[in-house]
Amino acid sequence: MFNSIMARLAFILGAMVAMTAAAIVISWMIFQSIDESMTALTNDRLPELRATAVVKEAADQTRRLLSDLLIVETEAAWEGKKGEVASLMTSFSDALAQLPASDTDVEASNLSKVEQSLANLLVARETELRTAQDLAAMVESAFALATSVSVVLEEASDAALFDMSLRGEETITVIDETLSKLVEDDFNMYQTVLEIRADVGLLSGLALTMSQTYSSGLKSIVTDLATSSISRLRTKADENAGTLEFAELLPALINATDIFESAFTETGIAANSNDILAARLEVDRVLSPALDDIHFNLILGTDDAKTANSQSIDTLLNVEVKGMREKAQLDAATKQFFATILTAALARSEAELSQRQSELTAESALIQELASKESAQMAELVNQLIAFASVDSGIAKLRRQSFSAVAAASLAAKNAAAAVDAIALETSVFSDLALEQIALTATTLQSDVDGAGLQLGKIALISVLLGLAAPVLVWAMVTRPLNRVTSVTERLASGDLSEIRGLRQGSGELGRLASALHVFRDGALKTIALQEEEKRRDQAAIEAEREAERLRQEDEKRQKDETAERERLESERKALEAEKTQKAQAMIEAERKERMQEQETIVSALAQGLTHLSAGDLTYQIKTEFPGPYEALRQDFNTAVSQLAEHIIRLRESSAIIEDSSAHLAMASGDLGRRTETNAATLEKVANAIRELANSVSISAEGATSADVAARGVEQDAAISRDVVMETTSAMAEVEMSFSKIISIVDVIDSIAFQTNLLALNAGVEAARAGQAGQGFAVVASEVRSLAQRCTEAASEINAVVKETNETVERGVALTSKADVSIATILEGIGRVSKAMNTIALSATEQSKNVSDVNEAVTRLDQSTQKNAAMFEETAATNQSLAQEAKALTNIVSAFQTTAESGNVNQIAKHKRSSVA
Repeated sequence: MFNSIMARLAFILGAMVAMTAAAIVISWMIFQSIDESMTALTNDRLPELRATAVVKEAADQTRRLLSDLLIVETEAAWEGKKGEVASLMTSFSDALAQLPASDTDVEASNLSKVEQSLANLLVARETELRTAQDLAAMVESAFALATSVSVVLEEASDAALFDMSLRGEETITVIDETLSKLVEDDFNMYQTVLEIRADVGLLSGLALTMSQTYSSGLKSIVTDLATSSISRLRTKADENAGTLEFAELLPALINATDIFESAFTETGIAANSNDILAARLEVDRVLSPALDDIHFNLILGTDDAKTANSQSIDTLLNVEVKGMREKAQLDAATKQFFATILTAALARSEAELSQRQSELTAESALIQELASKESAQMAELVNQLIAFASVDSGIAKLRRQSFSAVAAASLAAKNAAAAVDAIALETSVFSDLALEQIALTATTLQSDVDGAGLQLGKIALISVLLGLAAPVLVWAMVTRPLNRVTSVTERLASGDLSEIRGLRQGSGELGRLASALHVFRDGALKTIALQEEEKRRDQAAIEAEREAERLRQEDEKRQKDETAERERLESERKALEAEKTQKAQAMIEAERKERMQEQETIVSALAQGLTHLSAGDLTYQIKTEFPGPYEALRQDFNTAVSQLAEHIIRLRESSAIIEDSSAHLAMASGDLGRRTETNAATLEKVANAIRELANSVSISAEGATSADVAARGVEQDAAISRDVVMETTSAMAEVEMSFSKIISIVDVIDSIAFQTNLLALNAGVEAARAGQAGQGFAVVASEVRSLAQRCTEAASEINAVVKETNETVERGVALTSKADVSIATILEGIGRVSKAMNTIALSATEQSKNVSDVNEAVTRLDQSTQKNAAMFEETAATNQSLAQEAKALTNIVSAFQTTAESGNVNQIAKHKRSSVA
């Protein structure tokens, strides 16, 4: 059917008319549905939505009012918010009246709950504001009372500090007087008597030594020591001539001094040993009871000084310092009590408030205990202050009322918010239902419109496609087949017999024409195929012959190139090996000749050097340098010869010196033997005198030791007195530490106030960001900042008062330190006296030991003198033998020849021997 051109054109036009009719019908149906739905939305659903929106706005206003009521602080703002409550409830009721009748009863019940909760909230907030004002007033009253207590305590501390200063000065004066008397009077007297006793013992020993020695040097030393001791005795006699203790001692001391002085005159010995011993015994007889009396007085004076000092310091500690410490403790406890009141007023929970109440109760008991020792005015102030710690009427009760009011306000706000939420929920349900119906209508309309639009789109697309496809169909179904038939006919006429495509054989005009063209093409193709087959067979035979000839020529050329390359490489290798062999042989021959010449030079030089060395010539050196590593051999040879010459020179010098020294030893041995015999008799006399001196010095050492023991006892008592003063200083330091703790507490309060101020500032910033809704927070932040500022000022005032009191205590510590320094100075003086006594005792003991050692040494010296005489004879014989051996050694060494300077050694040695002879 479609092989006919007329049938194809009729099909295309019918399809385009059908698409246009379908689009018109669908458009009319969708417009009718949209008109019905829009009429229902305008008359029913939109008024219901407007009513629910009004109710939600009223609920939002109620929530904002609840927030404002919870944060408002000032009275003016509070009255304004109370007025807003009534107007808001009227607006809320009008908004609910616009809802449908089915929802009115439920919403009215919830609205009455909102009104009741708002009324409860107003009552609770008024109670909270009133309680906050009472708390602020109570804190201010507590601060005023704490300040009054600090002022009264400061005045009392000043008076106590003044009394302590006076008492401290009196204590220092008493300690200074008692210790000064001990050091300046009793210790000085005791030291003087001991020094007199030591000098008398020393003079008696020196006088006995003087009578037994004949050495002028020893006599000069003994005389100088005696003159110094006599001068000290006369000075002490003149200084103490008017004292009571020296009344009996002075005549015996002057008599003994005269006797000792006469024993050391230049004319000779004017007093015998009996007079010296008698004078010494007389002085000892008078000194012994005097020392006992002074020692007894020292013990009594030390006990009295210790008792007086202990009483003075105990009074200072137990009365003055203790009073100041108690006042400082009361002041610190008062400030801590006020700090606890502040923390209780700012407590955030019942648990924290209970903890603060327990602290207030304990601190109240401590303050009452400390204030019981103060004045009546202080007791009254303290009673007023601790009243704030009362459970029934104090700061804790007001804070609990504030907690209750806050809890009630929070509960009322929650109830009101719950009722408002219920109204909003019911309204939301109604509005959601209306919105669901509107959404359903809109969905239905949208679905209908979408379906119609989809159908119209399909129809339009099909119409457009048909409009676009009509020319294509005409071209494809009519024009293109005709063009193909024409093109194939022209191609066959020009001789192109390729395959015919796109033309189907069949009925119709186009089918019959295609069949005729296929028959014509097939006949022409058979003729051409036979001709082409013959040409291909001839061309293949020619190409095979050409390829065989080309391969044979390439193989011959490759074989010739490989043979030429192998011959060239072999000739180059042989030439290179011959050149290397010639160079190696020339280098080996040159090196062998050079080594032989070097060895001949070295052997010749060494042979000449050894010839000189065997002849005894030690001056010869090899001058010619050896080549390379053999230079070290030449240097070693020269060094060995030089060192051997030096050893021979030293050996010559030593032999000359030994010969000379042996002659000197012989002469000295004879002289020493004669002097040794003379000294034996003198040593025996010196030993007797030294034994007497040892006994005298031993007695002086015992007296000095007793005096040292007494001085140490006094020093220990003075140290005990200083320990008491140091305890006083420690007590004052504890008071100072208490003030430091108070300052730390005040710093904590100041830090809390500063942090509160920062929090209030942050709250104000956040309130400013919130705009109208944050005005209540801004007011609260302002009040909190004001309270923090007042706390900061109070902490600063407390800190100033504590610092003034601390300065007062520091002055007391300074006075106590001065007392400690004075006692330390006195103790240092006593230490010097004790050290002097210890030095005297040690010196006397050392003298006794030294005299004993001298006596023992003299005895051993006498024994060794006898042995030395026999040894000197043996030494003379040994010296003769040594001289002979030295002469033989000189003859042996002279066989060697050295430098000109060393050759003169023999002449020098001979000159020394002639000078000795």
